[in-house]
Amino acid sequence: MKPSKKTIGALYYNLGNASYMSGNTQKAIEYYKQGIKASPEDLQMKYNLSQVLRKKAAQKKQSNEQGQQTENVKSDLSAGSEKNTKPSKYSFEDQQKQKLLNDLLRNAANTKRRLEKKKKTPSPKAKDW
Repeated sequence: MKPSKKTIGALYYNLGNASYMSGNTQKAIEYYKQGIKASPEDLQMKYNLSQVLRKKAAQKKQSNEQGQQTENVKSDLSAGSEKNTKPSKYSFEDQQKQKLLNDLLRNAANTKRRLEKKKKTPSPKAKDW
């Protein structure tokens, strides 16, 4: 007996979660993608994949910034300058912007849901005649 696509999707979902928890984001991404192919209607798996991809992008960005700062320090030391290198504040501002955007999107979705719910329920003051 062959397992169903939902079962296979659930297995890949669990493998992706285990890989993510163990710190292996690349494997988690692969498992989530395979799980989505097997079970494309699984919204939780799609959400987990998006979160892992965001984390990976943030780690990559952070490592690039650290590498750039290291290069700046090395070039300053080799040039004999004694300037203090300030950490870039742009990443913090970008994080704030992203957080605000996510909050606004969440609020917009909640407002839309409330309006749709309100449209569906009849007004208690409405006359039924």
